[in-house]
Amino acid sequence: MKHTLTQLVKGTTAIYDYCRSGKLYYHIDVEDTRYTFPVDVTNIDEVGDAEFKLEDKGIYFMRYINKAIKSEELRWETI
Repeated sequence: MKHTLTQLVKGTTAIYDYCRSGKLYYHIDVEDTRYTFPVDVTNIDEVGDAEFKLEDKGIYFMRYINKAIKSEELRWETI
């Protein structure tokens, strides 16, 4: 990972990509790197009645990005 969690969420936009197996996948672009992470929407205790938009502030996804880092589900590629 080339950037810190703070760099991923500060002043960035999370954009919805696709849904697979109960997970919404979003990406955030930082400089020349695209980071993709899942948001598990199958656990109602986790997401509650949250609204997931096509685009939203990166900071709103900080908890999901952090989980993706810890579970090694965060993916990145050079764009």
